[in-house]
Amino acid sequence: MGEPDIKQYTITVSYAGNDTIKNFLKEGKYDWVDENITDENFPVEETDIGEKEIYFIHFNRTFDNGDQIIEALDKTNFKPKNPAPLLALGMKFPDRQRQFPIAALGQCWLDSCGDRRVVCLDGNLVARRAHLYWFEYRWFANWRFAVVHK
Repeated sequence: MGEPDIKQYTITVSYAGNDTIKNFLKEGKYDWVDENITDENFPVEETDIGEKEIYFIHFNRTFDNGDQIIEALDKTNFKPKNPAPLLALGMKFPDRQRQFPIAALGQCWLDSCGDRRVVCLDGNLVARRAHLYWFEYRWFANWRFAVVHK
């Protein structure tokens, strides 16, 4: 297995004031949004303003669950990112998620069944979605993961 493919994107994000998950979703103009992607379920933890370097890491292999992805990330100089920067990136680069699904594994929400869920972006030529995916499920080789330097 070779080195993972890593692409860098720089976004300008202000987490002050109205820059909440709700506003990121509104400004992102997604065609479909999971109703459980909320400020209550995914609180914005950062408060600084400015440009953020967000990377997509692509392992090009299937993982049985999110814990295996976290273990693989631990062997790199990167750590998973929370949903807010991913949603901000979706606003600035809306067509990226049409090319491949992207997940933010840095923050999970426990659903009513006790399953961990994470925010993901995907889409096709017709529509873009912001949705939740099960952390414990299989992640196929086409996924990218939003990360930052440790």
